[in-house]
Amino acid sequence: MEYGAGSDRRRKNIIGNAIEHHDLFPKYMRDCRARLKVVADALQTGLREAIQAHLEVFGVTLDLIRDENVATESEENPQLRMCLQREIHAAREQLERIQEAMTS
Repeated sequence: MEYGAGSDRRRKNIIGNAIEHHDLFPKYMRDCRARLKVVADALQTGLREAIQAHLEVFGVTLDLIRDENVATESEENPQLRMCLQREIHAAREQLERIQEAMTS
């Protein structure tokens, strides 16, 4: 950093010349936009991965509900078993639609 007579004026001139430069702000806007895109893409990728992991856990849970209830409820309460199968099938279809939307 400069000190002495006229150093303040020289610093002001350097700053003034930089601000007057016509490409300065558009360049910073492009840089900022590019960095924002990188951050947004990383966030979106992380979000998709988290949602996909949760959807997989949900699918496993549906399979467990279906498999556990087949043995016990098929003999004791066939109507409940049929209702569970319909609901699990509907949930599975919805899960597949969500997963398809996540990949497109």
